[in-house]
Amino acid sequence: MDESLTKLFTETKLTDKQIRVYLALLQTGQANVSKIAEISQLKRPNTYVIIAELEALGYVYQVVGSSKKIYAATDPNKVISDVKQGIQDLEEMLPYLRAIQRRAGRPHVQYYEGLKGVQQAFTQIYRPKDARYVFSLDDVQAKIPTELERWRKRYFAGKARSGGKHLIQKRHLDGDYVASLKKNDQLVRYLPADINFNIDIALIDGSVYLTSFEDNVYVTVIDSQSIYQGLCVLYDLVWLIAQEN
Repeated sequence: MDESLTKLFTETKLTDKQIRVYLALLQTGQANVSKIAEISQLKRPNTYVIIAELEALGYVYQVVGSSKKIYAATDPNKVISDVKQGIQDLEEMLPYLRAIQRRAGRPHVQYYEGLKGVQQAFTQIYRPKDARYVFSLDDVQAKIPTELERWRKRYFAGKARSGGKHLIQKRHLDGDYVASLKKNDQLVRYLPADINFNIDIALIDGSVYLTSFEDNVYVTVIDSQSIYQGLCVLYDLVWLIAQEN
């Protein structure tokens, strides 16, 4: 059996034996238990149990009309869809998990350095319910252009909740990026050109993301309701005096 395929399927959270049985059925198209056990190199009693588990998941089904019990694998898209849905469910639970974390007491601080670290920090942000941003497009474009492009595509595709607030420095305008924001019903206002921030700020569902673009870009994430609420108050005061166009 192809070991590279088996490794890929470990991302589905299926057990090793479940993966082997599923791939055996993909390989044969249809097969009885003896054949499945032979290809997957499992004992027949174990194979019966695993087939039942995969049937319950909807990944294997019994072929109707055959005189013996013949099984087939469902389309791999079913497996992929379930993995994607699982990831989406976990991402949507993130605010609730963070709320549990914050109840522990003192602020929880995480530090992410370099491009990979920054990407890891920002991928935690998924369809936030309450989002406020202030950032320099020039710095983002210079230090993490792949992230800027990912955000742009996300907004153009309508994959963010509407109503997010974005404060952008007037001298750092990126017409395409602003267009992507407005297409996704984001709110945009502009800071005067002579105001210079040394750090970008994102206030997301109770968490504070501070991005520094010094010699080596890094992100500090603070999970603290009191710090978050205090910075939201300051942000909203600046929002009131910022230019709308």
